[in-house]
Amino acid sequence: MKPRLQDKPKKKISETFLRFAAPVLSTMREGATPSEIENVLRVPHMVWNALVLDQANGTTEWLTRVRQSITHSPGGVAVIEDLIDRKRRLFADDNLLIGEFRVTRVGPGEINLWAEARNPNSAIATQGKPNKTAGGDA
Repeated sequence: MKPRLQDKPKKKISETFLRFAAPVLSTMREGATPSEIENVLRVPHMVWNALVLDQANGTTEWLTRVRQSITHSPGGVAVIEDLIDRKRRLFADDNLLIGEFRVTRVGPGEINLWAEARNPNSAIATQGKPNKTAGGDA
């Protein structure tokens, strides 16, 4: 049986995504540009979506692809595994995909993140196979 999507998310997906990605964002230099922040967010984006899609499909196909994409980078493996653990421990009930996202700067040290929430079952029906849009940027 596939997990049921929550009727209405408790928080905006952008807020949840920022909380999820906080350990990765904390490594960024002060004054990073929105573009630099977006680039760093690609890794948590990819991990989040892989886990959501695997949960919706009842497989590990997406997570396997993520892990295969970073086998050449021991530091990358550690980051990925930490994010996987973080998603499973703290965000297990958040089962929406994170679609497109954009970062803007709203002041010194402050950013705004806009993110699109997507139903994983719709993505599976329309996409079928792992790709850049539905599963991340692997």
